[in-house]
Amino acid sequence: FQGSPRLRRGSLVLLGWDDRSGHGISKGSEYDDPPMRLIPIVLLILLATSCGNPLAKGLDAWADQPPGTVLPMTEVVTAEWDSLYIFGPYTGPDDIDAALGSHWDDPRASRLEMHDDAAMLLFVRKGEVVRALIQPRRPDMTGLARPEPYSRDEARFVCRVDGSGWIWADLAEG
Repeated sequence: FQGSPRLRRGSLVLLGWDDRSGHGISKGSEYDDPPMRLIPIVLLILLATSCGNPLAKGLDAWADQPPGTVLPMTEVVTAEWDSLYIFGPYTGPDDIDAALGSHWDDPRASRLEMHDDAAMLLFVRKGEVVRALIQPRRPDMTGLARPEPYSRDEARFVCRVDGSGWIWADLAEG
């Protein structure tokens, strides 16, 4: 776009389609009309908020359900998995590797080591991590942390609210 007389510093450039003429363009288009400048920004915001982690959205929606609502993890995670590891605050990468029985080469492995604001859920299939989620403490899943995995059948959790209004996840019976 360098040297183009139509474009000047501070102009918004859109690739693909010139909305004013209805003709396709190859270099870009300048929009001086403020509402037209907002369209790409609004579209990006909508895209960013509509996308996201379906697992995190499922857990967040579950936390809004009445206490006692059971959530089978098989209904939230569509990927094939055979075990679920839940690691609590201050868990280091070496502890995660020891539990998995192999090295998990992912930057998220060190996320919990110096933080107490989340739990990490690792969904594993045949020894390989297929999904990972750092779950903020809503619902608080830190009480479910343990070095042994939960099986698919066992990975059913129930929502509980304590006297202070804190939302916890507990292992569902049966």
